[in-house]
Amino acid sequence: MRLTQFYNLSLLVVISISLFLLNNCTSGKNLKLSKVEFTSTSIPNNVENLKEPYTRSSIRQTFENGSTKETRLKYNVLFRSGDSIGQGIAGEIQNINGQTIQTGIAENGTQNFKRKSIFPSGPDGNALISIPGFKSPKVSGNPLFLVTHFEHHRWTENSNPQKPPFNAKNDLPMSIGLTLLDQNPLTGKLNAVDTQTIDSSSTYGIRYPCAASLSPWNTHLGGEEGEPNAKWFERNPLPSMNIFLNSFNKTVKEGGANPYAYGFPIEIFVNDQGVADIKKRYAMGRISLELPLVMPDEKTVYLTDDAKDGIRTMFIADKPRDLSSGTLYAAKWLQNPDRNGGTAHLRWIKLGHSKEKEIRELIDQRIVFSDIFDSLSSGTSNTTREISNTFRPIFVYQGFTDKSYKPVGESKINHIKVKSGMEKAAAFLETRRYSAYLGATTEFTKMEGQALNKKDKKIYTAISSAEKGMLKGKHGERFQDDISLDGNPKDLSCGIIYESDLAGKVFDQLGNPIESEWIAINMNALILGKENMKKSKDKCDVDAIANPDNLKFSESMQTLFIGEDSSGNHLADFLWAYSVDSKKLTRILISPKSSEPSGLQATTNYNGHTYIMTNFQRGIFPENFAKKQSSEKANKLVSETDLRGIVGYLGPIPFQPSGEKDNQ
Repeated sequence: MRLTQFYNLSLLVVISISLFLLNNCTSGKNLKLSKVEFTSTSIPNNVENLKEPYTRSSIRQTFENGSTKETRLKYNVLFRSGDSIGQGIAGEIQNINGQTIQTGIAENGTQNFKRKSIFPSGPDGNALISIPGFKSPKVSGNPLFLVTHFEHHRWTENSNPQKPPFNAKNDLPMSIGLTLLDQNPLTGKLNAVDTQTIDSSSTYGIRYPCAASLSPWNTHLGGEEGEPNAKWFERNPLPSMNIFLNSFNKTVKEGGANPYAYGFPIEIFVNDQGVADIKKRYAMGRISLELPLVMPDEKTVYLTDDAKDGIRTMFIADKPRDLSSGTLYAAKWLQNPDRNGGTAHLRWIKLGHSKEKEIRELIDQRIVFSDIFDSLSSGTSNTTREISNTFRPIFVYQGFTDKSYKPVGESKINHIKVKSGMEKAAAFLETRRYSAYLGATTEFTKMEGQALNKKDKKIYTAISSAEKGMLKGKHGERFQDDISLDGNPKDLSCGIIYESDLAGKVFDQLGNPIESEWIAINMNALILGKENMKKSKDKCDVDAIANPDNLKFSESMQTLFIGEDSSGNHLADFLWAYSVDSKKLTRILISPKSSEPSGLQATTNYNGHTYIMTNFQRGIFPENFAKKQSSEKANKLVSETDLRGIVGYLGPIPFQPSGEKDNQ
């Protein structure tokens, strides 16, 4: 080879290497991420009939040197409820003995479901977890675990085709799944290789598990929504959980399911052998719990009450990373301006201190409502603040109850008195009633998701629909009117996301210091839904949120992700990305027909990849659809419709460091 040829070849190699390095630098490798934007997904013409999750969005990452990288978003299905994965079945519902449940009690307490295996149509809370030291021969790449709540099963065929199908939403115990995932080290793609139903026999079973978060110490934290009304179920069997316990048709005193065993935070630990251990955190109070969210001090936890005439609570653990004992508080809303969603200062009312062992012992002893309270007959009407020196009027959501076992969950006047020595039982087993008894605000409607912005020291809270007691002039029989929002009721019914500042040196209602630097001191409306003024079937504006439910915040992206549960206010539910820096709201995904996005989790740097976990709950038919046609046709429709819930994620997105790691 001539010298000139060698020189030219060497120069070509140097130029190629330089271009390769330059390309990697300008694509953001080893550069700090400075800004994230999402492009919008337009609404397709067939939005009412989408069969799969739909996105046309991209994520655009800008780095400290001004270079950018754009990645097209793709939704990947991991599995659907009922799928066989390895040795298990996704969403399989089991009884206390680990046997598969194949039938159940219908809404009216008399009809059976069609006899076949039942798999929940509503996957919800997710926690993607990496366990250091775990290895498995089933995994060729990086092993990860996904803990998934299966919240409910909806429409079910009747065993008698001449009778209508039923909405089986509250008629079965539910399950939580642990799925082993295989992560491709190069592409980041996830593949489900095995699954199992987590054994919940030590907790009396799981009822209606809802949203979830990942704790700073790498555990799954979830909640049980729609707690049973213990006053009603003191004298009536609790069918769904009796199915789990094999204690059919028995009341609590007869050895049946105790309503006080449901409505608590759920914590799940996964050890380095891949074995899950589940605990209910009885010292954190019992409400219609959407999810708990832990603050960076690893002691302060906020809990949302998904109810009409509900409350907002806060738990301060005695020790970091230990939720087995602590002090429980409920919020008092002190309103300022009432327009545009309103703003308020928060005052915290101390409910009590407890250890979960104490509360579990009460449940094991089969405590009932009348052991805790004296009460006057339902519907007693009196406009005075107190009927006597002892009975106090309260107006709260009472948990689901009805002779037909439907999730009525009505709110009405009750006059109650806490029995001597039962204050702790009242605080931790009847948290909403006791909060009202002490004067906390009980007018929140559908308080659902929440998310933490650690950098700005703020917490975001979703009110899915502001209605009834939250509206000005609509407090009705309620004995207090703390929340009084003014404005177009149709705007307010589309929902509000509030932003709260977090601070220290805060005192409770009695002037005692609250031992935390992460106390929510206010609630200020940040993002508002609004009525659709255009000619279309959407009741809420499609360029604004409609009934926000799931919330998750990404520190690395400085983005709040918002999943809707609009119940038809949008023809299809949307997933939004809201930049807290630019204040821009962007639609990034559209749900399939008759489904809602759920199980949000914003993750960062799982072996170099980022994921936006989101599931889809299926089977959300109009409640009266069976009445519009014959029972035979309605059962056939249920049989032929794909009601399997979807578990999956947006991504993988190449991870770039930004200084903060997400843990939500």
